[in-house]
Amino acid sequence: MNVYGPRFTLSLRPWCKLAHASSGGFEHRVELELRGIPAHAWNVATAEHILGTTVWIERLHPRTRSRADLDVFRLAGRTHDPDAIRRTASLEVVELLPGAGSSAPTVRILSYPISISLACSEIDRVHARAAIAARHDRDGNAGDGNGTAPDVGQDPGRSRRRGRKRRRATPGPCRWHCH
Repeated sequence: MNVYGPRFTLSLRPWCKLAHASSGGFEHRVELELRGIPAHAWNVATAEHILGTTVWIERLHPRTRSRADLDVFRLAGRTHDPDAIRRTASLEVVELLPGAGSSAPTVRILSYPISISLACSEIDRVHARAAIAARHDRDGNAGDGNGTAPDVGQDPGRSRRRGRKRRRATPGPCRWHCH
């Protein structure tokens, strides 16, 4: 529906979540271990706060979810770049202490040092190829001339070597999630 005025045209259309948006995927699956989270802050919201926008948390390790092991907060997630995940953080928990008598309550901040280690990182090849293709389409570059993007991790200017085994770029074998 259009509304016309002397100096403007107003176009009314149904809302669409895809308007002005691009799509993509997280190219890497990761398993993280967070150490130093206190028991009273042992929840997904705390992990999301510590990790920020670098990791989308997919699920918690069963021992973390059941609180059977309060030493290490283990989780599985997805990210664009495992190297962008910070390795240390400081968790600040605000504590409200009641005032003595008629005085106002006191606010105190408890700071906890958090270490973040990458237990496993694995490329999700389907999402990685889609992301590379989307980047090439957005930048106006072609993959190999026939509309396909180069293989994940491949330099577009080089031919792929065959017969040589590629080294894994992960810190270790995935133990409980990345499959």
